[in-house]
Amino acid sequence: MTALCIAVGFVFLGEVIFNALGITDADFQVAGGLILLGLAGRELLNVGPQAHEGSDDFGVVPLGMPLIAGTALLTALLILVDAVGLVFTLLALLVNLGLVALAFWNADWFAHLLGRQGLRAISKIVALLLAAIAVSLIRRGWQGA
Repeated sequence: MTALCIAVGFVFLGEVIFNALGITDADFQVAGGLILLGLAGRELLNVGPQAHEGSDDFGVVPLGMPLIAGTALLTALLILVDAVGLVFTLLALLVNLGLVALAFWNADWFAHLLGRQGLRAISKIVALLLAAIAVSLIRRGWQGA
């Protein structure tokens, strides 16, 4: 729900906010990439609250924002609204968030299937991929500047 609210709000207000603050898409990509890189580094190096017992606000940050509704999604939404229109962009967003919700609803089954060690291994692989996405965002943002 957090990701949906952030994404829909950004579709309608993103360009206005960017223009008012003088932020470019490239600036947004670099900032989001740095945040994602920090989150991935924290997971890979086992530092921060999740290394011990986790955090109570995991649903909003980092799960809702920036992992689900992150810079890549928000930038893509701005581009898609211009390319295919508002209706198709919102429809695609709803379908994708529905798939994410389906994955979350089945998370217990996957956790049981994979076990604790399997989840740790997948978590490290996903964190490494997240770090690569973060570096890509920073690089594209830097080149777009």
